[in-house]
Amino acid sequence: METEVAAAPTEEPASPTAFLEPGFETPTLTVIRVRDGVVRTRPDGAPVNSPTDRALLTHHHVLEPGPEAEPSRPRILCEGSVRLALYLDLESLAEVARAGAVVRPTDNHDPRRDTPGLYLEPGARLEVLEREGVMAHVRYDGFLLRAEGYIASSDVGYWYEPRDRQEVPHTNVVFTGGATFFDGPGERTVGVLEAYPSPSTQRHYGHALGPSRDGHRLVRFNNREATIIGWVRASEVVDESVELGSGGGFGSGSGVSRPPHPIDLPAGTLFVDDATGATIGRLEVDRTFGCAASCDSSRPRVRVPSCVGVLELEARLEPPEAPGIP
Repeated sequence: METEVAAAPTEEPASPTAFLEPGFETPTLTVIRVRDGVVRTRPDGAPVNSPTDRALLTHHHVLEPGPEAEPSRPRILCEGSVRLALYLDLESLAEVARAGAVVRPTDNHDPRRDTPGLYLEPGARLEVLEREGVMAHVRYDGFLLRAEGYIASSDVGYWYEPRDRQEVPHTNVVFTGGATFFDGPGERTVGVLEAYPSPSTQRHYGHALGPSRDGHRLVRFNNREATIIGWVRASEVVDESVELGSGGGFGSGSGVSRPPHPIDLPAGTLFVDDATGATIGRLEVDRTFGCAASCDSSRPRVRVPSCVGVLELEARLEPPEAPGIP
């Protein structure tokens, strides 16, 4: 089945090296990389990495989404001690929800926010099972929450604009375990909330939107990337008002050692596409790299750690001959 690529926001074309200019604002348009796939320095260039196809989960800012027709390769920005513009193949990216995306068990588009459905935050990952005209059949598999249904085709694609999450309302019910959400009492399934592994100590909380009807209650449940509204069996929830907080932490650590065949490069060193000489990045601070070839020349080929893994790039210690990738 041929994959359609949804239209990306249109903007005035920028200089190919604008991302190296002072005051450049990091774009908000984002892609999610889920596989260690091919990385290129130009859309039709050879790989500059050794892809393993292993699973991963990283978010990247998009400089240029690329054309709608395949093969589309978005141009992303890597930031840090090395600033690079690189191209990724779509095969390594997740298809994600865009603002306003709603999954429902039928292909009838209903824009109202108070009707049963799975309301997704931009960037929620989806599996597209089939595209049927203006609608797409998708599957969502989040933390203990899964759903399958239909979504507007324009609301799913490879890039998205993040947004601040709306404040989650207070809760007034607690789930006795897991629950199945229906679009009407005992009707079509909207999604399934699985119980925690230790339901006696970990419980789900939700917000009941009204009284019981036909042995069911209309309930809203939120996680970090989705809100599901649907009718659950009355026995699956009990009244209990709780104000929920949120918290989390992230940590990382690394050890630093000199790489094999080390070469010291000064801040300002440019990285170029070895076939065209176009500038694709710049070193922001003095740093030591592992040298792969031409180590004694003014154009050594070095191993560069980046946001998409280790790349082999040509460094240039003299002004470039070409202004950038056309």
